[in-house]
Order: sequence, then structure tokens, then C-alpha cells
Amino acid sequence: MNWLNHLSARADYLCLCFLAILYQGSQANGPLLGDSLGFTLGSSQGFQWATNATGHMAYANWLYALHLIFPSYEPHQVFAWSSLAWSLATLLVLRQLFSAMALPVILRSAALLSLGLSFTFWRHSCQVEVYAANAFITSVACLWFYKWHIHRQSKWHIATAWLLGMALWVYIQFVLYLPFLVLWSVWAHQLRFHMHLLGLLAFGLPALALVVPPWLLHTNTLSSILFDNAFKDEVLTAQWQVLLKGLVLSLAYLLYNFGCVGIAMIAALWQGRRNQYQMGLATMALTIWLFAARYPVTDAHVFYLPAYIPLLVLLAQRMASYGQMPKRWMNWAALAMCCAQPMVYMITENVVSQLPQGQKLADDKWYKGGLEYYLWPGLAHAPTANELCHWLNDPSLDMAQYEEIEQNSRYLQSYCARHP
Repeated sequence: MNWLNHLSARADYLCLCFLAILYQGSQANGPLLGDSLGFTLGSSQGFQWATNATGHMAYANWLYALHLIFPSYEPHQVFAWSSLAWSLATLLVLRQLFSAMALPVILRSAALLSLGLSFTFWRHSCQVEVYAANAFITSVACLWFYKWHIHRQSKWHIATAWLLGMALWVYIQFVLYLPFLVLWSVWAHQLRFHMHLLGLLAFGLPALALVVPPWLLHTNTLSSILFDNAFKDEVLTAQWQVLLKGLVLSLAYLLYNFGCVGIAMIAALWQGRRNQYQMGLATMALTIWLFAARYPVTDAHVFYLPAYIPLLVLLAQRMASYGQMPKRWMNWAALAMCCAQPMVYMITENVVSQLPQGQKLADDKWYKGGLEYYLWPGLAHAPTANELCHWLNDPSLDMAQYEEIEQNSRYLQSYCARHP
């Protein structure tokens, strides 16, 4: 039984190895229609300095730097490996955080698997997108916040403020972390005005570097830096019906991603007022959550991913405060429940495929992979840009009737000219 005990003690690392293999096997064979194609095409051509809301300047340049380091590899493959690496780094940071909380190893493994097998995290671990990098930055912020909570050293707030200020260069939505940072500043520095100012500068100077040059050079407006102008009215106007619909959808996304763990996460959020760490995580999660509910775009589930991380950490801290489950088998039951989440995706896809609405969606969205694209996280069977180009040039197919393909036809043609 010694080998079994040794294996149990390393269960979290085994889970990470399993997830790495899973993500690698779930990757698409080429860039997909949408942002994946845009990043692959743009970041394989050179450095980019656009600071608009959809430019993701630091992320795009990171990808191009990887292309320069590994020029003999297909750019899309290198970029997809980058997403996989960001996701594994996120899970490693969370493992360190859960260990610091003294969460038992089996429950620690269950928490890592619940995030790692969630639909949105899994999906963005195997495609070229910015959200895996976002998750890593968010996990580091949660870890550093916990270090401050334990040691009460102001340096952790200053370091996190600088990190999130720099993160604006990756994704402008990190501005949503400001309420969390301000609340943390009040707790960390109290009446020390110079420390509040230092935290403000740590966040503000990187932010100004993102905003001021385009403003002075008249290359971008402030609104285009903060959000996509196509959704300016939707973001800035208060439409309570849209918000209510978004909140209902957000709960559906949460349950589809986490199942029963999602219900436990809501309960942990509801009880997250017992100390400053829990209140800070709740502030971070709710700010992101409410913004995502107000942003009516296709694939809106991706905007909730940064909120899932503080919610999971909240739940982990609650579980750590209880210690081991009353019965040992309960720990393994929690682990098994998290491992079963892919079965939910498979069953859902099978059920929906039998419905008329599901069959219609599969027919209408065949160029994305049909139902599998919407209900299964993996992308191994999704049509790639090369396949779409072949269909685009097929005179027997009227591709103009598909708006998404028509909108991306220039990018498709450009990519396939370089990758015949």
C-alpha cells in the first residue's frame, strides 16, 4: 500500500499531466474562423502596436516573438502550444495557492480538475486566444493577494497593482480589477497616503503608456482603447432586460462548466464576507461577472473565465477551513465528480442532436463544427482555415450566405495564400 499512498500524495501533479495530454489532443489542426485566425495571421507577420480594445498588443507581440524563436514550426502550432502553457501555468499557480491554504491533496486535485475540465478553460487551453494568458494573470493576482492576507506586507499590493497595470497591454478588460485593487489598497495602506499613491502609480503608469501615445498621435480614440466601438452603446447604456438575460445565461454557463461544483461556488460567494481575503475575491469576481452579463456578443461565456478563478479560490478556502471530509471516501467522491464533467458535455451533445433545434444549429453552423463546437470543449474535429478556403473556392457552394465566412474571407484568403 506504500505505492498507493505515494501516488495519492502526488495526485495533483498527476492531474496536471493528464490535463496537459488532454489539451494537446484537443487542439485544432489549424487556425479556426474568428480571433484564432486573426491572431495566427497577424502575429506571424510582425510586431503590432495597435492599442485598441481588440488589439491585445502585448499578447500579439508575445506570439510573434515565439514565431521568431521557433521559425521552423508552423506558427499556429507554436501559438497553440503557448495557450496550453499559459493554462498549465495557471493550474500550477493555483496548486501553489491551494497548498498554502493547506487544502488536502485529493481536494486540491479535485479543485484543479474542476477548472481544468470546465468547458471554457479547456476550450481556451487548446486554441490560439488571449484568455489562457488572462487566466494566468488572474491566478497570480489571487496568489499575491493571499500572501498579503497571511503576511500583511504592502509590497504584495504594489506588485499586484503593477502586474494588473501591465496586464492592460494584454487585455483592456483588466481595468475591471480596479474596484478590487482600491478595496485592497484601503485595507493594506489605511492612512498612509504615500502608499496609496505608490499603488496608484504602479497601476496607472503602465495604463497611461497604453492610452497617452495614441491620444497624442491621434491614432486611436479613448473609447476604441477601452472597448470595441461596435458595442459602444450596449456597454455604456443601462438596459436592465439585457442585464437580467445576461445574468440568467451566466448561471447556465457556470453550471455547464462546473456542474455541482458551480452550485458550491455560488454558495461560497454568498458566504464570502468572513474576512478581507474572501471579500476581495468576491469583489473581483462580481465586477467581472456583471460586466460580462452586460456585453452582448457571441461566445460571451469566455468573458466569465476570469471570474471563475476567484470563485474557485473562494470555494477552496472554505473547504480548507473544514479540513478533511468526515469520511475519506468523500474526498475521492469529490474528485470523481469533477472527473465526470466531460460526461455532461457528451450527454448534452447527444441529447441536443436529437432535437429539431439542435439539428438546425448543426446544419447552420457546419463550418464551425456543428454542435460539437458549441457543446464539446475540444477542437480536434473543427474545420480549419485551410478547409474553409477550399470550400470558399468551391463554385458549387454558395459561401456568401454564411455571414461569418464572408466577413473573414479576406483573412482566409490571406492565410491560405501563405499556407497552401
